[in-house]
Amino acid sequence: MSITITDSSVINVLNYSDSIVSIATNIRPEGYLFEPAMNEQQSFAIPLSFAEIRIVNSQSAIFREGKLYFDKEYEEEVYKKLGIYDWENILSDTQIRDTILKPTKDKLEKIIKINSLSMFDRIRGMLILMRNTGMYDISMRVIDVINYRYQELYKGKKQTEIIINETNQEVSKEEIISKELEKMKLEFELQKQEMIKQIREELEQEYKKDKKIKDDKKETK
Repeated sequence: MSITITDSSVINVLNYSDSIVSIATNIRPEGYLFEPAMNEQQSFAIPLSFAEIRIVNSQSAIFREGKLYFDKEYEEEVYKKLGIYDWENILSDTQIRDTILKPTKDKLEKIIKINSLSMFDRIRGMLILMRNTGMYDISMRVIDVINYRYQELYKGKKQTEIIINETNQEVSKEEIISKELEKMKLEFELQKQEMIKQIREELEQEYKKDKKIKDDKKETK
């Protein structure tokens, strides 16, 4: 069911990140301070009128870049009213961390399509923060991709030249089964050849043994 949003509509604005976020509005020039979220499920929320949200959106990219979010109940209508039509592609801190720690072709391609330097700076900032803690095992592939894309955007290159290839971990279930069957087929063929060889050798030995017995009998006669 479609929800009608007007300037007087009050919407919960949410901070899911572990960083403080601040915004100023026409109603409150001194600004609102969004404390870090307790965890990924419990966000810090402040109710704002859509009029305030609209003004903030006209002055910054804070909603377009995923630094603050809206109530699930209203988010689609709010984003549309703000002209943010690709809102489902906005990356949360959780998604960024997941991409850095568990990279796939699709995840990496999604971040290199970002053409906003300030948005990408958020991704690079999280990478630097995670590396500095020394608690995470981050692949050089991810580090190189993020740093190279950052350099591209810093130089004003919106369209990336980076090509992402699939990793070994991304081989599909069907491919794994196919490879396993091929392996089994090869092993069976080798076993079969070995058995044939063994049977042939046994038959040859038996033939030689019989021949020797017959030859010995002839000599005794």
